[in-house]
Amino acid sequence: GPRNISLLSRTSGIPRSTLTYRLNRLTRIGLKIIPSIHLPTLGLREAFFSMSFKHDMLLKLYRILMKLPIATIRIMLTSRVNIEVGVYVNDVTETSINSFVDHLRETGIIVDYKHEIISDDILTTVVSHTYYDYQSQSYTYKWAEWIREVIEAPDLPKLMYKEVSKELLDSVDLKILELLLTNPTIDYVDMEKSIGLNYQTLRYHYIKHIENRGVIAGWTPLLIPVDLNTSYMKVLRVKFSGSSEANKFINSMFCTPLVIRVAQTSRENGYIFDIVIPRGEELGFTWFLEKLTNMGFIDSSSLSLSIPETSIYAPPPLCTAEELKKNVERTLSSIDLKHSLSTS
Repeated sequence: GPRNISLLSRTSGIPRSTLTYRLNRLTRIGLKIIPSIHLPTLGLREAFFSMSFKHDMLLKLYRILMKLPIATIRIMLTSRVNIEVGVYVNDVTETSINSFVDHLRETGIIVDYKHEIISDDILTTVVSHTYYDYQSQSYTYKWAEWIREVIEAPDLPKLMYKEVSKELLDSVDLKILELLLTNPTIDYVDMEKSIGLNYQTLRYHYIKHIENRGVIAGWTPLLIPVDLNTSYMKVLRVKFSGSSEANKFINSMFCTPLVIRVAQTSRENGYIFDIVIPRGEELGFTWFLEKLTNMGFIDSSSLSLSIPETSIYAPPPLCTAEELKKNVERTLSSIDLKHSLSTS
């Protein structure tokens, strides 16, 4: 769909000044427009770790992990407190990161960990107005109706990625991506002022190198649809019985207030969902999940509680593979685990 203010204005027929005012207003209440970047086009993937640790190591571990090129980090509550962290890696840095996490276990900072690779990432919350009750000014969670929608949903993937180009992005492409990550609605005219290249050159680089190579899979308006003071943010891990069942679930849940983020893992038919459940809807959600399991859509699932204040999502590093390698090596060599253990 249209990305910047000018394109939105041309497509919708709404004056640019009105759109700017409305978007600024939505931004003030928490709206974020996030480019969903297809990581393989940057030579990256996300290594995802779930770590258990000794009770007195929480802050130390959190501070250590924040020094890494993280994609996401959050503190989770399951049967015990865990830290989950996603780290951007490539073919060169993945081994170094894995060795570092092993070293965290050897030094006693973490007790154990689980490791998997995130293959595709889709940011959601494109919530349909059909689920909004204007009288109560809240979203409705239609569990029985959603069961029918899952069954009837198409089984094609939500995102159809192009084959990853072997051509590397150049310095201009990376500068454009950097601007889009900080201001996704920026116009070419404003890009021109920041980068110093003319409008036509920037437009060529965006369309030919970024859009045509499928670097950006889409533009997602991210807005938590409910009040987190009266809701729970949870992480749902699901192994579906097949790819068709997984696609049906994602296609039907994509526009509901339940799902915030979807990540596909390297585990066969494995997915991680960030979900929001208002208090009072927990029983309905339990019934919904059990119903899908009994129907054969889901092989297994687990649920954990996320602490929203500890959740951080970071954009991918926009640098060459060699630069990322140097940055990771520099960071890992600067972390003194013995010092971390001896200080609070």
